[in-house]
This record gives sequence, C-alpha cells and structure tokens, in this order.
Amino acid sequence: MQGLGHLSTRQVSSVIISSTIGVGILALPRLASQQANTGAPLVTFLGIVIVLFSLLLLALLGIRFPGENIFEYGQRIVGRPIATCSICS
Repeated sequence: MQGLGHLSTRQVSSVIISSTIGVGILALPRLASQQANTGAPLVTFLGIVIVLFSLLLLALLGIRFPGENIFEYGQRIVGRPIATCSICS
C-alpha cells in the first residue's frame, strides 16, 4: 500500500472494472423482463433460483475449505490456470 489517500493503478482498475460489470448486471433483469413480456415473473423467479443456488454452492465450499477464500480454494479445486482465467472473467 502506497499510503493513506492514494490509490494504486491496480486499485483504480479494479474499481472501474467492478463498476462496469455492476452496471451491466443491474440492467440485466430489466432487459430480460422486457424480452420475456408476460413471462417476466418466470424470468425473475429463475434468476432468484440461480442466485440462491450459487450462494448455496459458495457457502458449502466455504464450509469445506475453512480459513481459505474463494481464490485459494478455487485454485485447489480446478487448478491455478483455470481458476485465474475464471476469476478474471
């Protein structure tokens, strides 16, 4: 860390990338419901189910690998190159 009040290039890049992805993800449900027309409640329900399944999977992995974060146990599960590519995407 360079010092208080200063951001590194990596930190600024992370904020910009996270913000860009966040804006896209927040707009996705609206776009999906517009395309689905009367099926919008089904699209919303399926989205909730997918998110809950993902959260359950992450919680179970956190229990199985205590004291490790998602980056560490991701490398143990699928290997370093694949984990690095999937985390970066």
